Amino acid sequence: MRLSVVPTGEEWLLYQEVPLDRIGSVPFVLESVERVPVEVDELRFRRGITYLVRNGLVVDGGRVVFEPATVIKLAAGAGIYVGADVELSFMCNPLEPAYITTIADNGVGVRVPDYAAECSADAPAACGLVVVAGTGAVRGLEIRHASRGLLLVGAGQEQRVRDVRIADCCEGIAAIGEIPEVHLHNCLVCRTRIGLYTLAERATIDFSTFAEIGDAAVGGAGNCTIRDSVIAQAESVA
Repeated sequence: MRLSVVPTGEEWLLYQEVPLDRIGSVPFVLESVERVPVEVDELRFRRGITYLVRNGLVVDGGRVVFEPATVIKLAAGAGIYVGADVELSFMCNPLEPAYITTIADNGVGVRVPDYAAECSADAPAACGLVVVAGTGAVRGLEIRHASRGLLLVGAGQEQRVRDVRIADCCEGIAAIGEIPEVHLHNCLVCRTRIGLYTLAERATIDFSTFAEIGDAAVGGAGNCTIRDSVIAQAESVA
């Protein structure tokens, strides 16, 4: 089964091309009632396309691909949850990131009409991206306007994040579970209350910038090493 195959019946289409007059200029809607079936081969967010995720999108198997300049807009309370058996592929990079943001963000992609999301455009997404250990390094993303930008859930494996930008989130990056080490390389976290919250045994941050951080750049880490990085606190975060 491929996500581009339109299923029959009365259920919501998992991957659906819709008439432009139905939701304005958004060419595709990504919809998940519960989770993406394990037998799905690949979920690909394509270059230059704006996607709308109305509910929590749960992916348990197969491959998830983020192409450069794709824009994923989350409705209030939505997030993308990737399981340990999923292969993550990031074709995006700092010059052409893949964006994960909310429907209220008109700075990237096409504007999503409020009626298309069937919820208020004012509320932030519950979480931008949740990644369970075993999926490899997270890279090349820009995550904006979420209560938590990136959540790494470990199960005894090192977690790596590189070339990621997170802005205007309550919590930038969180790493929980049994994680021996979390490593951030060339990351930018700005205008958040907490930059990195981790329960890992060790945390390493290099060539990264934490700017306009409200409470703490790094919290929860027992042993944190910061190299060639810039840390700038802020008096308050809007």
